[in-house]
Amino acid sequence: MQNKFDFICKHIETGTIPTDESLSSPLPIDVRLALQSSEYRLKPNPSRAEELTEIVSKNGFHHISTRLWPNLKMWNMCTKSKFETIRI
Repeated sequence: MQNKFDFICKHIETGTIPTDESLSSPLPIDVRLALQSSEYRLKPNPSRAEELTEIVSKNGFHHISTRLWPNLKMWNMCTKSKFETIRI
């Protein structure tokens, strides 16, 4: 996230989906089509992009998850073929 933060904020601000070439792995076609459909069309959100930039500029990326999503209690993720729970 740190490496792509400006990139992420730009796309939140403009409501655009990045090209597959700019991603480390391409979006599955069904996900891309759903995000581009009129039902789920991403809307530009410059105020959220500005808010994210402000959050990071104050304290960097330390404990970024709970500062971006204050109600976040837990991450579940798959790493190395097993599920791990990370409590925050």
